Amino acid sequence: MVLKVCSAAALVACLALGLVRHGNSGQPRANLALHRPVTLSPAPNYPLCTDDGDAAQLTDGLFTKDYFWTQLSTVGWQNARPVRITVDLGSVQPITGASYSTAAGRGGVEWPDRIALYVSDDGVAWWPCGDLVDLSSTGSKPPAEEYATHRYQTDALRCRGRYVAFIVSTPGPYIFCDEVEAYRGDAALLSLPRHGAAVTDTVADFLNGRVANYVLRAIQTDADAARTQLAAIRCAPAWVDAAKRDLGAAAGAAGSGGPGPGARLTLPYSDAHRRVLRARAAAWRAQGLKAAVWQSGPWDPLAPGDTPPRRARKPAVSLRMLRGERRGAVINVTNAQEQDLALRITVSGMPGGATPDWLTVSGVAWTATNAGPPVASALPGAGRSRDGWTVDVPSGMTRQVWFCADSYMLPPGRWKGSIRLEASGKRLASVPLALSVSRVVMERPTLSLGGWDYTHSPSLGITKQSLPGVVQFLQQRHVDAPWAGPEVMPFGTHDAQGHMVAPPSTALMDRWLARWPDARFYFVFANLPPPAPQTAAEKQRISEWISFWVRHLASRYIQPGRLGLLITDEPRNAGDYANVAGYGRVIKAAQPGVVLFEDPIPPTPAQAGAEMLAVSDILCPNRTEWITNRAAFERVYLPQQKAGKRLAFYSCSGPVRSLDPYSYHRLQAWDAFRYGAVHIGYWSFADAGGGSSWNEPAASGTGYSPQFLDPEGCTTSKHMEAIREGLYDYQTLVQLRGAADKAERAGRHPTLIAQARSLLTDGVRAVVEARDCRSILWKDAKDRTAADKLRIEAIELLEKLSE
Repeated sequence: MVLKVCSAAALVACLALGLVRHGNSGQPRANLALHRPVTLSPAPNYPLCTDDGDAAQLTDGLFTKDYFWTQLSTVGWQNARPVRITVDLGSVQPITGASYSTAAGRGGVEWPDRIALYVSDDGVAWWPCGDLVDLSSTGSKPPAEEYATHRYQTDALRCRGRYVAFIVSTPGPYIFCDEVEAYRGDAALLSLPRHGAAVTDTVADFLNGRVANYVLRAIQTDADAARTQLAAIRCAPAWVDAAKRDLGAAAGAAGSGGPGPGARLTLPYSDAHRRVLRARAAAWRAQGLKAAVWQSGPWDPLAPGDTPPRRARKPAVSLRMLRGERRGAVINVTNAQEQDLALRITVSGMPGGATPDWLTVSGVAWTATNAGPPVASALPGAGRSRDGWTVDVPSGMTRQVWFCADSYMLPPGRWKGSIRLEASGKRLASVPLALSVSRVVMERPTLSLGGWDYTHSPSLGITKQSLPGVVQFLQQRHVDAPWAGPEVMPFGTHDAQGHMVAPPSTALMDRWLARWPDARFYFVFANLPPPAPQTAAEKQRISEWISFWVRHLASRYIQPGRLGLLITDEPRNAGDYANVAGYGRVIKAAQPGVVLFEDPIPPTPAQAGAEMLAVSDILCPNRTEWITNRAAFERVYLPQQKAGKRLAFYSCSGPVRSLDPYSYHRLQAWDAFRYGAVHIGYWSFADAGGGSSWNEPAASGTGYSPQFLDPEGCTTSKHMEAIREGLYDYQTLVQLRGAADKAERAGRHPTLIAQARSLLTDGVRAVVEARDCRSILWKDAKDRTAADKLRIEAIELLEKLSE
């Protein structure tokens, strides 16, 4: 369609119809995309706004009003990144601009970090045109904190094409859009020569560019900060001027020499980045800082450029533990020297010599995230020799050192010693180390742990190569409720009456069971399709299927109560509830010992289907939702628990590196203790977002695995260690309760019993209901010491009651 504007009245009419828009320059422009066909990849899947008209809605000229992602005029995706929106303009057109309309700022919805534009004449060969997020920033930017709608737009394009592709990613799991536009340019653009090479796979090109774009922005951000710090120094020595000159050269080289999409994206990202950080070190030295050893909380957020607070207390590491658990502590080392530091770490005054086997040391790695700044979470083991552990600290950066003590390898007792840090043969610091191991032995964790690992076969982020190591890693961290998909329980062949006439293969099930010989539960996502069985033959088929598998497990000495079935994942409406109830009744009639596990997410807790609740054995609500509305969930689930149902909690928020290891991962076990839950789960020990946890910007989806997962295997992290410490916290409380019950039956220690009862009720409630801990975000300030304070009180009472 060729639009000719002949009068002011015609222009006003065209503006009202959406045929013409005003650009950044204020000049009117024709919207070539209006009512043109759109292709979406992947298909939209956000339930509150997905409908059959999604593709047409993105070029209908209408913009969403009111709450953005609950309106059908919006198109939405969840856990699908990147999203590609392709508009067919009908013929090759001159293009001078584009726009993308969205909203964010509430409900975990974040603004796009990249909107890459591509054009093509034939839909095969594509030319990149720029990043709309960057191009739009010269006009207006979306608000940083509050909910708003925003239109990313530019009129700075100089390209042509029949097809325009918008490839979009956000730091979080959600992407929303209600309109895209492409603006007509001057006809001279039709003959403008193209530069560079065309690409055929725009998504792969986008992901490659996303890594380079992330690194470039990170280096530029650090360079800007270092430039500001250096400029603020008065009467600067000559080496500060040299640092300024080198900073300018390094910032100019920020776009070259960076890591690729397959690399581990850890700080510093490149040689140019290392030079930028050295400039920051120069600013620190000019302020009087050289190299410093200091301390923050093990779960508190940290930034690479953090330095010791002015009145920082001297660092000291102190751990009090039951025998048979593992716990961590940290110190921070800030390097303001011109050269990188190679720390050599040893201990003294402790059992086992200078590098004892009971102690693991990690230099916490700074890794890139989709959610913004890098985080210090990955815990790769430090190099170890007879001379000590070695940890590197680049110039201009703070490195955190993680110490993990294994009290199973120590006898009961108390020790005082020190951690010695040296660099270049000189002592940097000596940090006091105190360790107390109780004579009370920690028993096997009572609380069951799972994480939708799907280790029956390579899947999600687990490869054939990494599968054995992932299983071993999870078992070492007390995962005792592995998950498998429906493939492990096939149906075999059934006749018209539903009778099994040929049994299914048990090979996949047997391999899975062999990997997990000591599991407490074997959870299977059965994914049984609606409608639930209605006829006698359908019911017979389900009955014989479940009976076959119960008999097979019995032949391997596995009782029915260890087999858990998830019929429908996250049931949320009447159809889902009916499906669970219908299948559940048939399964229970045939094999009443089989455990039915459900994780309902109704619009409100009170809307959970009664028949579904009645047939389920383990009810597993989402803890993140529970803690925001405790009273409503308690009214529904606590009566179910009193009636004999078992309670569990799960969490499935992401991206995982934006989540607080303390309030999100560790405290889930505390809520489990408070409410008497028997199981906790996390989505997912297998989901690295379609890539590597070490390089989130290159991944095609949202990362959820608390450990760092890549095709080679697992590396533990603060998030994973927080889960393990939560299990130990739960068990400490369980053993204290048992000791109090035993003393009460014996008529001993009434004062201690009263203190224990108060700690186990009021104390635990105070920890989980701490006001700031309703936030699951790592960046938010909160007190992360309450759980350890109460845990140590619990150990003291437990020891006294056990005398």
